[in-house]
Amino acid sequence: MAKSRLQIAWDTARSSDEKQLSEAEVVEHLRGDDKRPLLVLRDCGGCDKKVDDLVNRTLANEQVILASQWFHCVRVSKEAADPRHPFHALFEGTNPPHIIMTSWSGSKLTPRLATTADKVFWKEIVRVLRVDYRKNPTKHVRDLQRALDKFDMLQAKRDELTRQLAAATEKKKAARQKRLEKKLAEVEQDLAKAAERETKLKDLGLRNVAKKIE
Repeated sequence: MAKSRLQIAWDTARSSDEKQLSEAEVVEHLRGDDKRPLLVLRDCGGCDKKVDDLVNRTLANEQVILASQWFHCVRVSKEAADPRHPFHALFEGTNPPHIIMTSWSGSKLTPRLATTADKVFWKEIVRVLRVDYRKNPTKHVRDLQRALDKFDMLQAKRDELTRQLAAATEKKKAARQKRLEKKLAEVEQDLAKAAERETKLKDLGLRNVAKKIE
C-alpha cells in the first residue's frame, strides 16, 4: 500500500438505548465483536479551533495512522459529552476528551485531546497496544514506514518503466522493448515481495484471541 493511501478506517457508533451506560458498558458497546483495543474519536464540530486543529494534526500523523490498524477505530458524535447521552460516562468533565484509547478489556483507558495541552503521545499508544499484542508496535511501525517508502519507490519505478516500454513498443524498438520488459518483470517481483513483507509487519500477534471469542 502506498503512503498516499494511508487512512484510518473508522466505524461510526450509534446507540439505540436511551439509558445511561456505565463506562464499562460503553466500552463493551463500542468494541462490539472486534477483538482489538479501542480508539474512539468524539467528533469536534463547533469545538475550539485550536483543539480542532490539534485533533486533525494528531489523526494525520503517519505513526498514528499506521498504529490505527491495530485498534478498532470508532467515531461518536460530539453530543456524546452531553450528560443525557448513553456514552457520556466516557466523556465526562468540563473539557471532555476527543480521543480515548483503551485495551480490549477496558483497562489502560487513556483519554486525550480535551485541551491543546492534552496531547496524544506515542508511548501512550504503545502502552495500550502492548496489553493486547505480543509484538513491539514501535519496531513494527518503524519497519512499516521503511517498507512503504520502498513500495512507493518501486511503484514509481514501475510507472516509469511502463511509460518507457509503451514508447519503445510504439517505435518498434524490439531490443529495447525486451530489456524493459525484463526490468519491469523484476520490479513486479520486488513489489510482490514488498507487499508480502508489509503483510507480515502488520501482524502484531493479538493475544488470547480464543479466550476473547469465548
